[in-house]
Amino acid sequence: MSCTLMVSLTRQVVRENLARVRASMNSNALTSTLVLPSLTMVVQVVDAADLARLETDWSELLPDSPEAVFLSLEWCQLVWDTFGHEPRTAVYVVRDRGKPVGLLPVWRRRMNRFGLFRRVSEAYGGRRGAYSHPLLSDCSDERALRALLRAAITGAQQDGALILPNVPADGDWSERVRAALVAEGVQFTETQAECFRTRLPSTFREFTEAVQGKFRREVRRRLRKLEEDLGSATLERVRSPAEARRLLPVFFEMHDRRWVQAGQPGAFSDPDMRRYFFAMVDHLWDRLHVSVLQAGDTAAAISFGMTSGRALLFFKTTFDTELSGYAPGKVQMWLIFQEAIEEGLGLVDFLQGEEAYKGEWATHSMTTSTFVVKTKRPSFTYWWLTEGRGQAEKTFGKLYLRFATLVARLRRRLRPP
Repeated sequence: MSCTLMVSLTRQVVRENLARVRASMNSNALTSTLVLPSLTMVVQVVDAADLARLETDWSELLPDSPEAVFLSLEWCQLVWDTFGHEPRTAVYVVRDRGKPVGLLPVWRRRMNRFGLFRRVSEAYGGRRGAYSHPLLSDCSDERALRALLRAAITGAQQDGALILPNVPADGDWSERVRAALVAEGVQFTETQAECFRTRLPSTFREFTEAVQGKFRREVRRRLRKLEEDLGSATLERVRSPAEARRLLPVFFEMHDRRWVQAGQPGAFSDPDMRRYFFAMVDHLWDRLHVSVLQAGDTAAAISFGMTSGRALLFFKTTFDTELSGYAPGKVQMWLIFQEAIEEGLGLVDFLQGEEAYKGEWATHSMTTSTFVVKTKRPSFTYWWLTEGRGQAEKTFGKLYLRFATLVARLRRRLRPP
């Protein structure tokens, strides 16, 4: 099947049309439609109810890939329901002869942690999730991508910067976005990170044989010691939303205790982050993969992840620091890999972060790129994101961590049991 997308967009046309969109965002209007030569671009400022109107278009454009969960309408609704008091959302849709050929959801949010509370525009998926990129149909070409980016850049002019976070190299997405930004003639910076992944063989025996001998012996030794001291060690899957909701407070406490003891603020000292995980249980239960390493009567480690196609994504994991001598995190990972192979999964993705423990399990990595685009001149926000914030973190980072950790400890003491 083929389609032809005839795009004759000029910067002036887009600027004039998007000016109406910015005005509608400021006036709390919900929908604005831009009709451009040979192309209809629908730019919507949506709330949770309006997102549902795009369900068919969104599902048609969603790729069959591990990152799809973070690009889905369900994920967008999840973030909006949890953080809706903070951002406003615009969904840019490019159509050819009425059919959707491209979609890019962007939210305006306030930056935190050395963000000076300034607003910035950012593509959905990457900040609260792990990956993001524009959604394009198989029959669209690079002009559709440029149209989406041009509209998003123009819509972000009042903020001074547009962030396109964690764009994966798989599918040539980072290369395509980079080429489109160069073609648009905009100023941008690009930073890269590695995401560790593990390809799963067809049998667990093949997996164990591929693991480095010293590491394999260490995990098995820790497992035996754990069972000798605490009782049988089993991986127990959480099978219902009600059970997951009961487990989450334990998960939050275990996770925060580990980080506060390390001298850093716990992620779940933020009430929004707690609501976020409860919302995941409510919105995405069919995708979630939650498990507990049970050693006798003790919950030694907890994993909160999800599946996307044949991939298992590790979103958050933690363990009881009082049992760290048994390496419960490694033991749980060993058992999760065994279960994933038995269930026929083909990939484990450790998502963002280059922590050493991920590299111990990985067979390869994937590069992601974060693009920060300058949307007006001059732009303090762009300078802050690309230069100023890094300087501030070097100067005040340790002081900030000490302060944030003290706040996290105070919250833990004041939190009802």
